[in-house]
Amino acid sequence: MVILVIRHGESEADILDVHEGRADFELTKRGHMQAAALARFVADNFKLTRIYTSTLKRAAQ
Repeated sequence: MVILVIRHGESEADILDVHEGRADFELTKRGHMQAAALARFVADNFKLTRIYTSTLKRAAQ
């Protein structure tokens, strides 16, 4: 069994240099590009059977 723990890409809070916590910041354009690149990498290298994610926007984006 392989478990991947993945953090979201760059968010608006990263740009503002503030702690996100449970605040619902969205990803930046760069964060979306990071997420897309990671999605390609995961799809090419792993066969996922389950995905668990936060309900926060930045995690779902």
